[in-house]
Amino acid sequence: MGEIKDTANAHILFADDHPKHLERVKQWMNRYGYTRLDTARTVAEAYEKLQQNHYDIIVADMRMETDDSGFVILEKAKELGARSAVITFTANDTVEDCRKSFKSGVWDYISKNMRGNPFEELHKSIQEALAPVNNTGS
Repeated sequence: MGEIKDTANAHILFADDHPKHLERVKQWMNRYGYTRLDTARTVAEAYEKLQQNHYDIIVADMRMETDDSGFVILEKAKELGARSAVITFTANDTVEDCRKSFKSGVWDYISKNMRGNPFEELHKSIQEALAPVNNTGS
């Protein structure tokens, strides 16, 4: 599959409670051409941003202020009727959380601890999630 041409126009929300990690994510995503990036460090901040904006993609850490923060963000997005693809991007990866994520409707589940470059995998996942939008022009 080729590169999605409008990567710069994809509006993405990153939810993670570690400021250094959010900075690193932003740096990597800028390298891949993403320019419309918002961040949230808490579930409440993510919910506020979800109420104010439409996001094509939501990337959520699994465990922020509570062990189920990623799931709460997913539920808040659903409550608001968001049609965003949600990607779990977490260091606290477990089989149980992975299964629960997919059962809750996430697009993808990526471990920050994986071999190789997790940001490359995140980029690929975002591109795959955007492909139907780009193909239909929605």
